[in-house]
Amino acid sequence: IHVVEMLEMRELLEPQIACLAAQSATEQDIASMAGILKRMESSLAAGETAVEENIEFHLAMTRAAGNHVLLHFHSLIFELSRDSVERFFGVPGRAEESLQGHREILEAIKDRNPQLAQKEVLDHLRTRFAVPFQRDQQPECGPAPFPEAERAN
Repeated sequence: IHVVEMLEMRELLEPQIACLAAQSATEQDIASMAGILKRMESSLAAGETAVEENIEFHLAMTRAAGNHVLLHFHSLIFELSRDSVERFFGVPGRAEESLQGHREILEAIKDRNPQLAQKEVLDHLRTRFAVPFQRDQQPECGPAPFPEAERAN
């Protein structure tokens, strides 16, 4: 899987996941994500790429969103793209940039701010990695908001 295609797909999916997580994360979910970031810091300090912790953070965010279908789908995406993720994080500085983005995402989730969580994920995927998409311009696509009453069913 090409890294640009993977990031394009994640850009469609992860902002909504972050929005849901900011609305439904438990204190245990937040503590889990914070613990993953501490392990990521330790891995980076030891000179490792922290690929596992990166993936774990994104999956923990999805778990906090409370949607089991999204969690299985997101897990499959990372399973299929593991080689691309490892190559991507082999570039010096990317893991540190990812850690900073994860901190900002977690703060928005802790603050229960869905719009900021969405923005932080988009910034994390679009600007931190400086990987241009292979399109002349970004499409104006996005999911319609799902009514909360229907989502509960």
